This record gives sequence, C-alpha cells and structure tokens, in this order.
Amino acid sequence: MDAGDDVRDLIRVVRGLAIFAVPADIETSMMPALTGRVCELVDGLQVCGMVLDLAQLKAVDHGVMAEIFRLARAVRALGVPVRMTGISAGLASALVLTGFEDMDARPCATLDQAIAELLSDARA
Repeated sequence: MDAGDDVRDLIRVVRGLAIFAVPADIETSMMPALTGRVCELVDGLQVCGMVLDLAQLKAVDHGVMAEIFRLARAVRALGVPVRMTGISAGLASALVLTGFEDMDARPCATLDQAIAELLSDARA
C-alpha cells in the first residue's frame, strides 16, 4: 500500500455498509492521512455502518493496531457503528497481550456476521 493510494480503491460499499479490507502492508506512518480520507469518504457516502476486515493482517505491530483503533474511534465519532472481522488466532492473542481488550469496534467471527449485525442495527 502506498500513502497516495485512493481510499476508494480500498473500501467497497455493500448494502449501505463500507467494508475496508485493511491491507497487509499498512504502516503506522500512513494511518493519520488514511484515517482522514476514510472519514471523509464514510461521511460523504452516508453509510449505515463500517466493517474493518483484518483478514490480511498476519502479524502487526502495536503502532499499527493503535492507529486502526483510532480510525475506528474516528468513524464512530461520525455516528457510524463499526465492526471488526478477520481477526486470526495469532492477532487475537497479540491484541490481548498488548492491552487492546477495550476495542472501539465490536469483533465479529465472520464478515457475514458483521454485515448482519450492522444491517440489523440500522433497521432498529
């Protein structure tokens, strides 16, 4: 991933939900600009929820995870609920070991579960 990549190429919209497949090669230095662009896009599209799909992340450093959670917090500040999916066993273990138990996005076992929860919340 390059800092100049168009965020629209990284997010797809399905049934009014923004799905962001976090790239495996993401770096901490890219995240502040990326967070701003994601928030602008999510706000402009007026989506009813966002899924952060972490399936491509096999190993990730503390800084990247902190920035991913800041992104989730920023999207939630726009009033858009966020779910996370694609968390591997190794990533889950690392999250707990590094103190990330209190996430700003509820984890879901599958992408389908995340989509169903967000759509259900939007109808409520």
